[in-house]
Amino acid sequence: MRTRRTMRFMPSILLGVIWILALGCVDEDAPRSTTEGEAGSETARPGGVPDADIRASEDDDERAMVKEILIRFEGAVGAGPNVTRTVEEAEALAQEVSRLAKSGEAQFDDLVTRYSEGYSKDEAGLIPPFARGTRSRVFEDAAFPMSVGEISDPFRTHNGFHVVKRESGELFVAQLMLIRYAAARDAPTDLTRTREEARALINDLYEQVKATPDRFAQIALRNTEGPNPIMGGNLGTFHRYTYGEFIGDLTASLEPGELSEVFETAQGFQIMKRLK
Repeated sequence: MRTRRTMRFMPSILLGVIWILALGCVDEDAPRSTTEGEAGSETARPGGVPDADIRASEDDDERAMVKEILIRFEGAVGAGPNVTRTVEEAEALAQEVSRLAKSGEAQFDDLVTRYSEGYSKDEAGLIPPFARGTRSRVFEDAAFPMSVGEISDPFRTHNGFHVVKRESGELFVAQLMLIRYAAARDAPTDLTRTREEARALINDLYEQVKATPDRFAQIALRNTEGPNPIMGGNLGTFHRYTYGEFIGDLTASLEPGELSEVFETAQGFQIMKRLK
């Protein structure tokens, strides 16, 4: 009887051991799920962070948004087999990256592209707004006290060494009109329009929109070669740096209802109207 009772409890004991081990090796840098219907909100996966490393904050509405550069070392959680640098080498590299960013010798976005090994690299390092209690204590203690635009010293988690830049958590709604030319990025292969022709066309469209601002959507519907043409170029609700630093700073510089000047990016010539 004693043997049967012991055997009956063995699966529970094994599950408990596996759960404890899992808590110790979960990759905090892995993307969190986003709560449907709430732009940019995050919820940690079950067991995503050990309880001892979490601060509950159900009543705390404060959120932080950062861009991150993650330098991994051999043996760090999430480090692939090609990561062979030592802890000391990773820390030294993170110190140099932080120095370059703070001194202005290099743009943070460029440093993300060159050095970051985090999952956020494909999003220019952007980590959507997160509340206290959803990330590790050391990450939150670095991010929350910072001012917008401030860059941190390197700090270590079990994923590696992080350098973060505090970003604005502002949300915008804007419309965009894009005219491409043959050499522009992502232009259709059969597009023959020259850069000069594209400039002339966007200048004509700009004058139309400037004369009748309320008709931006209708004009974009017929002409834009950018996102959401059927919606008149409406980008929906987005965070400041969803579309990169240049677009984010431009949007923030406009007042609601204001129209930008014509500007050029790698995709072509564009006009933006901020709605909210």
